[in-house]
Amino acid sequence: MKSENLFVIIVLLCVCTGCHAQDVKVETGTAADCQEEHDSIENIYQWEIAYGSIGNGTEAAYHPYDDSYDADRIDEFIKNYLEEQGICKTDPDGIVYNRRGEPFVEYYIEESEKKYCFVVHLWGNYWIDYETGVSAYQDAVYCTTHTVQETDWTGTLIYNIDEENNSTRERLYDTEEMQMETDAEGRIIRYNGSHEFPKDQKPWAEGEFMLDAYFSEPCTFVYDESGRMICNEYYITHGGHTDIFLYEGDAQRPWACLNWCSFAPGFTNVSLFLEQ
Repeated sequence: MKSENLFVIIVLLCVCTGCHAQDVKVETGTAADCQEEHDSIENIYQWEIAYGSIGNGTEAAYHPYDDSYDADRIDEFIKNYLEEQGICKTDPDGIVYNRRGEPFVEYYIEESEKKYCFVVHLWGNYWIDYETGVSAYQDAVYCTTHTVQETDWTGTLIYNIDEENNSTRERLYDTEEMQMETDAEGRIIRYNGSHEFPKDQKPWAEGEFMLDAYFSEPCTFVYDESGRMICNEYYITHGGHTDIFLYEGDAQRPWACLNWCSFAPGFTNVSLFLEQ
């Protein structure tokens, strides 16, 4: 199931910040090989979540296809989930709304425990009567919580800002090679080392392109009014995927990325970009 809205970021607070990168001279090798004297770096943490992992205690879902679903009880469901995860907050540290003004992503951060909790709302038309073909616009909620461990470290981001606080490029490395590149304005132009994104990103643009031969249909991506990628949606053999990008304030580079999959609906992995 795909969300049908374009999204606008209204982030209240985020403790994980990141700046934009300036070009570095070394073009190949690992992050350690490419770091220069004035470069700053961010550590990348990622954890994978098994399909159908709702039963592991840290994931939860409440959607219109549940027999007990009641749209008026969504707030209660989220409150109970937060309590179960030991999140002692009544308000999120940050929230993202869609263009309808509906919540899209809420996140809660317990800094002392390095615990991150994400609540994603996937609004859309869900069938309420297959025989008559009746559907309704409703909210499906998916939650995930994780305490970051050193074993979650997967790579490094090198960046540098100039005197005017501008950047020319950022590069993301795993333990072996470059995996992501952004342009001079911090927008993602290359993902997983080779997939290039279009450069004509107009306000609230929406478009499609083919990632590679494994994708059976084009990827649909959405940018906000400042040209930031908010999400992209695509389908591969085992289901539809939605990549969700979170930003701090007006920052051009995301501090978190969540991947959601429709196969055994839920999250497959989450990535954080934390300053060293």
